[in-house]
Amino acid sequence: MRATRSLFSTLAHRLTAPSPLIRARGGAPATPPASLADDFVLFPAFFSPGESRALAELALWKLDRMDSTRRRRRRKATGEAEVVPVTDEPVTPLAAALQDLFAGPYGFEEGHFDSVIHQYRESLVTSLPPVPGSTLALLARLYNLVPTLSVPEEPVPEDLPPPRSSMHVLHLAPEGAILPHVDNLEAMGETIVGATLGAPRVLRLEAEGDGDKHGWDVLVPSGSVYMQKGSVRYKYAHSILPYTHEDSKWDGEALQPGHRISLMVRDTPKAPM
Repeated sequence: MRATRSLFSTLAHRLTAPSPLIRARGGAPATPPASLADDFVLFPAFFSPGESRALAELALWKLDRMDSTRRRRRRKATGEAEVVPVTDEPVTPLAAALQDLFAGPYGFEEGHFDSVIHQYRESLVTSLPPVPGSTLALLARLYNLVPTLSVPEEPVPEDLPPPRSSMHVLHLAPEGAILPHVDNLEAMGETIVGATLGAPRVLRLEAEGDGDKHGWDVLVPSGSVYMQKGSVRYKYAHSILPYTHEDSKWDGEALQPGHRISLMVRDTPKAPM
């Protein structure tokens, strides 16, 4: 059994247990269905601030290569970039972490092809730049949360991405949002694991049905990772609330707006027999 598995018992926040980072809403039952215990799991401090910075820099490298606005900016830039020291100073869950890494302008898209995502940049990650082994090990920890994937704890570049997987990078602007949607299981496989890097957001899970809007809000701070599978993906619409939403606050305190990067790892559907 991989060492990562112990995280499920030591760091996991589940919908079925009280958590300071998960709140019921809209008349959600006091005791959610037992099936949700394994279908949604939050690891609120999966990556340290330094580890989060390393992954965010990798994601920005990939996104900037695809962004014509950023390419034009690099051609005009002069002088050397500021060197920002990497620290593991504590980051409060409501703080907009890593914002010194973001220096626009960016070529944000106004709306996704299905109108779900607004003010964003995105890219698939099919190859990696030369990165230290410590960064590869961080990616391995993320991939190994998906039950159907397996990566050595000290991988080499050829080990990533593993077979039957995909990694998607999404950069959400401070003005951006992801509207409620359910996943296409045939296109996306069984499990999704998502890492949040940067500003915190509220992830909303809302029951699909005839006017039944109960569900849960989940605070996802920088360095946190959540896993979704099963009924949470196709019976609950999930969204990322905009900062202008009245519920983009926690314990009465407003979230600090900022840029957010998510690294989304999926297993791909099995080929039909």
